[in-house]
Amino acid sequence: MESLDGMETKMKSLVGTISVFLFQLSIAFQFSIAVIILISISLSIPSESICFSKPAPDWTPISGNQYNMIAFGQIHNNFWTHLNIDGADQGQGRFILYSFGQKSEHDCRSKCNIGPAGAYYATIRGNTRGEAIGFKVYDCSNGKTYDLTDTVIFEIDAVVENFTIH
Repeated sequence: MESLDGMETKMKSLVGTISVFLFQLSIAFQFSIAVIILISISLSIPSESICFSKPAPDWTPISGNQYNMIAFGQIHNNFWTHLNIDGADQGQGRFILYSFGQKSEHDCRSKCNIGPAGAYYATIRGNTRGEAIGFKVYDCSNGKTYDLTDTVIFEIDAVVENFTIH
């Protein structure tokens, strides 16, 4: 028969081993929870450009401009319905609205996500009053770009409300 001292030593060793195992398990669990939280946060943070399938074009709005203009409203319903004919998700992140000055794609003035039902909010940059600003929609799901026909005239520090773009 084993002595009590020997059994006590083995028990202490076993308890120590179990304690180390539980500590390591606790660290692994905490790490897993931290990873899940970080992934959840990164998916919930709104971004100026969220494209899940195709990368958005490399159109960056100009910088160093003197003035801004705000335009908000909706993409015209007929155009919006045409874009979503396949019944795909219209939510934020699938479509991006870009605006351009007279030099077209080399003169990007704004970039914003289009929300459900075609809603948008664009901060258009510029230096010169009276410039015609055109628009394009980029579909991240298929990589296609659509030219819109409407333009807005750039006005210094103006707010254009309920502007429907066709």
